[in-house]
Amino acid sequence: MKPNLILWILTAASMLTPLSNVEAAVAVYGQAASTGELVSIGLFSDISNTRLLSYGVRLGYDSSLVAVAKAEKNESQWFFSDGIKRYPYADPDASAPGEVLVIGGCLDGDNPLGGVAGDRVLLGRVVFKRLNATVPLFKLGIGHPTPFANFVNLEGKVLENIPGEVAFGPISADPEDLDLDGLKDAWEKRYFGRIDLAYYSDDPDRDNATNLEEQALGTDPTVSDATFRLTITKTAEGLLLEWPSVMNRIYTIEISTVLPLFTPLLKEISATPPTNHYLHAVLEYRDSMFFRVLSVEKP
Repeated sequence: MKPNLILWILTAASMLTPLSNVEAAVAVYGQAASTGELVSIGLFSDISNTRLLSYGVRLGYDSSLVAVAKAEKNESQWFFSDGIKRYPYADPDASAPGEVLVIGGCLDGDNPLGGVAGDRVLLGRVVFKRLNATVPLFKLGIGHPTPFANFVNLEGKVLENIPGEVAFGPISADPEDLDLDGLKDAWEKRYFGRIDLAYYSDDPDRDNATNLEEQALGTDPTVSDATFRLTITKTAEGLLLEWPSVMNRIYTIEISTVLPLFTPLLKEISATPPTNHYLHAVLEYRDSMFFRVLSVEKP
């Protein structure tokens, strides 16, 4: 779609008179999850009883707690097309500290009356880097103020100008990690009593393994000799691999003769606490052989 036609639709829609209050046609909300250092927020919308041509959302945050690492739009559902070629629209704008502006539109030359509707429609995704242990807070709001038209439907109505038609919900944290530090709350309570006494990068037992690493390995973050170490011993039968193991973990052994390429050697190894053993029969020793053991929580 040509840019001047897009602007015409938004301008014409902004002049419509608000209608009476009806059940919200658009509900905007976010869901956050963390890997430890990074917090990823997916911005979603439930669009019912209407079809959208455009949206505009502003995600607010405390710039002293997090910094924007990456912001992405969802071009699979939101795009401009003349039926032959797709035209890009604006990338999310994170230039102003404390806010990220995410806008999008859908004008499809092959289906001009299509628009976008449905539950849990992805608007965009913003990834933040945590700056400290304070739990970050986020807030959603309208993208651009009046007279800009943000949520415009196929009838040309500016939905944010109609009371109750656009509702903004909260940014919900992962229910298993409410403080968004990459550590499961149940794990934190088990070893520290509360979720606010541990942080992903801390090493309280000073064994050179962070809390995040200890959680991944299933080791005790309060015991300094509980780090995960793979020991390899050459025997007459082959190479004996040994590593500490804990209940509710599953292990995979990988091998490499040319770094950094590893291939699985043995999968789905059940834990046999306190130590797992595996004898790798070697017909011919090479100059360089590398092994690593991966640990995941048992489903």
